[in-house]
Amino acid sequence: MGQHEVTTITLAGNSTMTQLLLKINPAYIRRDPYVPASVMYPPFRAREIDIELADHTIALIYPGVSSYVGGDIISGVMASGLYRSSELTLYMDIGTNAEIVIGHKDWMVCTAASAGPAFEGGG
Repeated sequence: MGQHEVTTITLAGNSTMTQLLLKINPAYIRRDPYVPASVMYPPFRAREIDIELADHTIALIYPGVSSYVGGDIISGVMASGLYRSSELTLYMDIGTNAEIVIGHKDWMVCTAASAGPAFEGGG
C-alpha cells in the first residue's frame, strides 16, 4: 500500500504524550488542578505534525477521559473489545502512567498512577 492510498490514521497516547505531539504545553497536567488542555481534539491533516503521508490523509487522536486516563488506555479498551464483553475483565496499560480498567459492557471503572522508570509517586 502506497502513502497515497492511506486516507486516515489514528493516534493514541497518554495525555502528556498527546499534548507534546500536538505541540501543546502539558505543564498543567502536573500542577493543581491537574487538567490537560483538552481531552478531545478535532481531526487534522497528518502532514500538520510532520507525518509524511499524502495531503489528504486525516489524523484522528483517540480521546482521553481525564488528566491521567488518556487515549492510550481508551484505545486499548476499544481494541481488546472490553466495552462489548459480558465477561468481567481487568485491562492494564503500564507505561509512563499505569492505568487499570475493570468492567464489562455494562460498566467500567478506571484508575491511574505514576509508573515512570522508578515508579515515582508510590501510586
